[in-house]
Amino acid sequence: MNPLRSLNKSLAAKLVLAFILVAVPPMLIASHVATRLVNNAANENIGRWLQEASRYLFHTVNETEGEISAVHALLQPRFAKSEVSFSPEELLAMSNLDVDCIVLKDAAGKVLFSSPGLGSLDDPPLFPGGPFRWVTMDNGERELAIVARRALQAEDGGERVLDLASLFTVRLSEGGGEEPFEMRIFLPEQGGFRQAYSSAHAGSYTLPRAALQALNEGAKEYSVLNADWTDDEPDRYFLFTPVRDGQGAILAVFAVSARMFLREGKISGYHALFWSFFVSGTLLSGCTGYLLARRLTRPVRRLNQGVRDIASGRFTGRVDVRGSDEVAELSEGFNLMAGQLELMQRESVRSARQERSLMLGEIALGFAHEIRNPLLVIKTSAELVHGKLPEEGKESRLLGFVVEEVARIDTLVTEFLSFAKPAPLKLDYFRLDSLARDVLELSAAEFAARGITSSFSDETPGPEVPRVLGEENKIRQVLLNLALNAMDAMPQGGALSLRLYRPENQAQLCLEVADSGVGIPPELLPTIHLPFISTKKSGLGLGLAKAYAIIEDHGGSITCESAPGRTVFTVCLNA
Repeated sequence: MNPLRSLNKSLAAKLVLAFILVAVPPMLIASHVATRLVNNAANENIGRWLQEASRYLFHTVNETEGEISAVHALLQPRFAKSEVSFSPEELLAMSNLDVDCIVLKDAAGKVLFSSPGLGSLDDPPLFPGGPFRWVTMDNGERELAIVARRALQAEDGGERVLDLASLFTVRLSEGGGEEPFEMRIFLPEQGGFRQAYSSAHAGSYTLPRAALQALNEGAKEYSVLNADWTDDEPDRYFLFTPVRDGQGAILAVFAVSARMFLREGKISGYHALFWSFFVSGTLLSGCTGYLLARRLTRPVRRLNQGVRDIASGRFTGRVDVRGSDEVAELSEGFNLMAGQLELMQRESVRSARQERSLMLGEIALGFAHEIRNPLLVIKTSAELVHGKLPEEGKESRLLGFVVEEVARIDTLVTEFLSFAKPAPLKLDYFRLDSLARDVLELSAAEFAARGITSSFSDETPGPEVPRVLGEENKIRQVLLNLALNAMDAMPQGGALSLRLYRPENQAQLCLEVADSGVGIPPELLPTIHLPFISTKKSGLGLGLAKAYAIIEDHGGSITCESAPGRTVFTVCLNA
């Protein structure tokens, strides 16, 4: 299917596309603004967090140095003795006081005491005046530690050197799990800085150029919130803090970093945020446009279906009117047009039937004069001859048949004349419920003889007794004709029901006559109101035609729905 052709034919697709096109420029601006705001807020918060983390690290280092000094002062008398030893409980207690390694040497450098598991503590400070040294363990691994070196006098008068160390990596990894932050130490080298220590990553990384320039110009700290230097973790943001000597020269640079997103696979940065805002906003606009388009085009589709119904000749359909907008006004106009067309169709059918009746009346008048005069002569002559013949003779019986058939022909001519040229109506108000009960009571004996059950239900609400305007005798004739047709449709017995009700929003009363007979063939339903159309072998087809004519003369309507096992005639009259 061609998408352009589908778009050209679909009003909903055009509305959705228009809604998206109108929403895209504001969505671009909104995404840009939102991304900037989120980035700025995130960067500010991360910057503050890194500053607090850096302060926490320096505070931890100072606090550890203080604790080591306190332990040194506390244990100095024992270290002054000729023999130095500690019980396992004492070593455990000192480790709880942030003392993990102990080395005692004499003036010649001979080790007098060393903590279990310690190999060497001979490395120089990581940077001049700094508390950090590398500690080599018995297994060969090197750990960074905060070391405090003190000289003391022994009891024999000699000098000794005491090193107390707290493993720095142990403090950062305390508690397990992923590091809340990462610390790196950079040292000067050939005009730049190289990474000498990382709490989580090894490698020879260098300071970013922008940070190096800012620190050389005297900055107290520098933040890199977007990784603009070579690193294996581009989603970490760094805060660089220099350590200077008395002349302001940089001895070392501490770098504290934190992740923007802790889960792997997430992408941080301006572009990712911008596209996430833009795509989600565009999808939201598209979904909103689709829902609005469906809501806007739904009444248009109902109108289209109503137009198709009218084009196919069904004028009874109406469109639901919802709201008070232009589409609702159009729906009201359509319903008004459909009502007028339905009325015009009804009037057209009625006019055609009246014209046909007038034409039949004219023809019937001519035939009546031509037929009734010979019939009168034939009837009179036959009666005279019949009166002179013996009653039991053959000729008398034959003349009796002639008189009877002439009388039947005269009755048929009279009935046809009454259909073709009905008498003027004598209108009056009467109760349709009473008339329905009278018809059922009048036909009760015939119903019983044919095995037919009958019932009547009055569904007209309200305390007032509903009445209709018309000629009661003619409406009785219609109901009797419908009852007779129903009995003929149920030769083996069945059920006949009458239901009186008032349609909604109509000033009419309707009487429904339903039977359980064989039904009317579908091909005859559109023409049952025409004369000489009948399903009975002995009928002329004037009964239903006359019933339709009587109801339409009263300004009402009569409709029929039929299927095998159920046929319903509905007679509606003005209340």
